[in-house]
Amino acid sequence: MTPITYGHYQRVRRLASNGLHSVEISKKVGLTEFQVLEILSKTYSKLSEESEVDKVLRELDEPLIISDRDSRIIELRKAGKTLDEIGVEVALTRERVRQILKKIAPDLDFEEIRKEIYLREQHDFNMQFQLTHQLICDKWDEFKYLKFSEIANMLDLPEWKVRKSLSHIQYVYLQANEERKIAQTWTDGQCLESLRVAATYSFPLTVLKYRKLLEVGEVSGPTPALMWRRFGSWAAACEMAGVEYGDAVREYNRTWNDVELIKFVRRFMHSREDGKWAIEKYEEWRRLPEIEGPSATLMRLRLGAWSEIRVLALEIKVDGFDMQKFAELRKVE
Repeated sequence: MTPITYGHYQRVRRLASNGLHSVEISKKVGLTEFQVLEILSKTYSKLSEESEVDKVLRELDEPLIISDRDSRIIELRKAGKTLDEIGVEVALTRERVRQILKKIAPDLDFEEIRKEIYLREQHDFNMQFQLTHQLICDKWDEFKYLKFSEIANMLDLPEWKVRKSLSHIQYVYLQANEERKIAQTWTDGQCLESLRVAATYSFPLTVLKYRKLLEVGEVSGPTPALMWRRFGSWAAACEMAGVEYGDAVREYNRTWNDVELIKFVRRFMHSREDGKWAIEKYEEWRRLPEIEGPSATLMRLRLGAWSEIRVLALEIKVDGFDMQKFAELRKVE
């Protein structure tokens, strides 16, 4: 189909004013009868706009030959490359790249491409973390006593990947290992012997006095938290060692025993759907009117470091506060 020019427009109008029929006019000017009728029914400005549309439609009907360079440009764009990055790759300016893409691939939506790439990368990342998480779960009985870096070395992974591949519960255990100053190499006999030695300095022996003896170096032994985990309670450990234990509650203006303190922490951890169990979060929670729980300071005086206390809270058996919801892989942010 011949494109309509302004010259065509003038000739058709002149011949029509002389009384010629549209069929005769079309033969004289080299246009179809339909084009002649279009000219007679529209102004040139309107006709020229529609002719541009016709031109585009004609171009779409023609086979588009794409060079190797242009194919490479499309390939790079689909890979999420910017106009500048593509320009460097194919030795063109960003503007020339934009023009080529507009001509040969006008339907490519760059924002949609980037979004798809991001979602695909996130999926791949999550799959990697899920696989690592499963490896850690399979060997958890061995890994629960290690540090982040030690597990990373065993799995030949960066430490940050190990950290992101843990559940909230696993993270608590490893964080405690990270902060623990006294290695967990104590046998039951050594634990009990440390209590007997401590009893020669303080009688009856309380948790607070034992901790102070550890801090000043008078006694070498495990933390009170490890004693609690190993033997079930401070009282049970002292009884097995043949040591008279003191009523630690009397040293505070409180009525909570060790088990009740740990149950408070378990209750706090269970209430936090996001798994954020920092000591500051506990302080915010325990001040709620419906809670009125013991302070974090009291917790630490009685039971040791906050990281140790959280481990105790995970291991204590408490009805109604099932922590399994925190055993899944943490959400990757």
